[in-house]
Amino acid sequence: MIKTLKTRIRIILTKLLGKDFSNPSLTRLVRDSQVISFDVFDTLIIRSGLKTPSDLFDLIHPDDSTFKSRRIEAERKAREQLSLEDIKLEEIYKELYEDLRERQEVQEAMALEISTELSVCRANPEALEFFNTVRKVGKRVVITSDMYLNRPTIENILTNCGYDLTGVNVYVSSEYGKTKRTSNLFREVLREEGMEGREGEVLHIGDNLIADYISPRKIGMKSFLYNR
Repeated sequence: MIKTLKTRIRIILTKLLGKDFSNPSLTRLVRDSQVISFDVFDTLIIRSGLKTPSDLFDLIHPDDSTFKSRRIEAERKAREQLSLEDIKLEEIYKELYEDLRERQEVQEAMALEISTELSVCRANPEALEFFNTVRKVGKRVVITSDMYLNRPTIENILTNCGYDLTGVNVYVSSEYGKTKRTSNLFREVLREEGMEGREGEVLHIGDNLIADYISPRKIGMKSFLYNR
């Protein structure tokens, strides 16, 4: 009941605080920033035909009615067992298929999920246009994502959807074991981009109230809550 109430509050706050890419306040924020960070899923990228991210699992093995629940449970267990803030897809699949002792077998199982993910990902048209505009005006652009997929996979999704990542650094929680939600992945971005002590010159744009809007502000960054 408490979780449901919290979810409803977040939805309401997102609707109240969230704006689209045409909002004048975003133009001002970009103008006054040196580095612009973008979230990936539900910001730059839309999963076509899915109501929730876990609906993807229905498409991986459509003839197996148990796969979705087993995949969700495997991720839960993998997260419980590891002390890191985020995990890798490989760790989920080792939990899902304990009988797959050979690394090659695990890789093949994961490849099917990745190819299914790629098949549903589409560029958010207004985000793509804004992303290109930010690059044209000479701002330094980075990508920051809380996701169990690895960086090469995220880069592949983005480029397949039309994003030019030339000169764009991509930061993914699974590779650092740190998340946006705790602000720790943002700290890594600041460090690697040479922006420590200049947090107020970094703007992050994303759709999640906690991870994309509140967390960067906790460490002095600017943020813009996107609501499509």
